[in-house]
Amino acid sequence: MGKLATNFILIIMVFSLQGCTGQDPTKEEIIGIWKSSDRGSFQFKNDGTFITKDLPGSIIFKYSDEHKENTFTELGNWEIEKWQDQWVVSLMFTKSENLKKGYATRILISGTGILENNPPWDLFLWVGEEGGERYTFKKE
Repeated sequence: MGKLATNFILIIMVFSLQGCTGQDPTKEEIIGIWKSSDRGSFQFKNDGTFITKDLPGSIIFKYSDEHKENTFTELGNWEIEKWQDQWVVSLMFTKSENLKKGYATRILISGTGILENNPPWDLFLWVGEEGGERYTFKKE
């Protein structure tokens, strides 16, 4: 094998390994305001609470026809955890006039790199089937 081919293979190996050495998201990196392209937002606070504004029911409550046409401004509690080998922000919406029983769900965390495991982070929900379109929140 020629020197050029060997160098090329080494460069590919180095870049491939960089994607494998990811970081874990921290609470400090999640705290703050996150917005979607259509005005939906989360404000994650240091005390483990959150506030939402204008979240589309069709995205956050996609398995319930009851809320599909509404937007939600709600309160709840949050924490970062590992779920099925992926980092997520676990959300527990408190009971409210709109959510009589409360509600729990998870928002996935993704980043840059081949394995999406390096900051800067995005938060997202699948719009339809997993692996398809994402409804993404970016930190302000």
